[in-house]
Amino acid sequence: MKYILIIIVSLYVLTFPKFAQTGETGEFFHREVNGKKGWNEEGDEDKDGKYVGEIENGKPNGHGIYTSPNGNKYEGEWKIGKIHGQGVYIYSNGNKYEGGWKVGKKHGQGVYTYSNGNKYEGEWKVGKKSGQGTYTYSSGSKYEGEFKDGKMDGQGIFTWYNGIKRVGEFRKGKLWNITEYGKKENILRKWVNGVKVVDKKKDKVLYLRKDNEGWLWSENGNERNDGKYQRIDKIDNISLEPSAGDIPREFKDKTYIGLNGLGLVTYPELVRTEKIFSDKIGFYEVDSPLASIEVRDGQSKKLIKQILKNKNLNTDLN
Repeated sequence: MKYILIIIVSLYVLTFPKFAQTGETGEFFHREVNGKKGWNEEGDEDKDGKYVGEIENGKPNGHGIYTSPNGNKYEGEWKIGKIHGQGVYIYSNGNKYEGGWKVGKKHGQGVYTYSNGNKYEGEWKVGKKSGQGTYTYSSGSKYEGEFKDGKMDGQGIFTWYNGIKRVGEFRKGKLWNITEYGKKENILRKWVNGVKVVDKKKDKVLYLRKDNEGWLWSENGNERNDGKYQRIDKIDNISLEPSAGDIPREFKDKTYIGLNGLGLVTYPELVRTEKIFSDKIGFYEVDSPLASIEVRDGQSKKLIKQILKNKNLNTDLN
């Protein structure tokens, strides 16, 4: 009887499917069968993702290598058919991620290197940059600080390749409460609640110019090619990109320039000067930023609509 039992157990072990055993290695394909994707022993290497490594109960479990049809490749740890643990994922476009994974998504500490030379090193959560991290650009510029949902969010320092720094609070990838410092730690610019603030100038003249970042107010300019602002009354500040709460509802999908105070705007290449009467904020669409608007007695929406419809004021400064 004892020998019969031994024979039965031996036959069971020999005939039991290999993927039901722990610590075994094998080859599986990730493919769709009957409308459902899963791991299968049979597949097409040209069409299906291929896994070679440790398996358990018909799924990758342990250490293994996966190659996708488009050329992506992952080598590292797996758990119940999902990338889980530590591993390296190399993308066909040259990007590379090395670090922690959780249920198929980047999670924990990791380093993502882009094919263009940019690099992120820090914390991840559910596949996105979240927590403390450092993003270094190939140009030499660098951001060190907090991330959330893949964007700069929280306290951080952005250092340009030329030494200029932006220090403070970032929100959803945008400058929020930020002070910009020069190489000698002198203050260059500030952002308050997402609004760029330029202090009043001693010459009482600012020029509206366009650079890679968009429309900017500058002390230097050309009256023929640039918009000019001439202060003729006390002004607290001049701001670019007012906060969303200041913009009328129907224009929230656009970008505006705002001026506080009383002044004159001269249109480039046009013999025309307009007064700015603004005890609140005047809004100007970026594509035609020098259209003047009088903001008084809650009539801002009506006046803005009127200006935006006036084709004579759609002056492009390019």
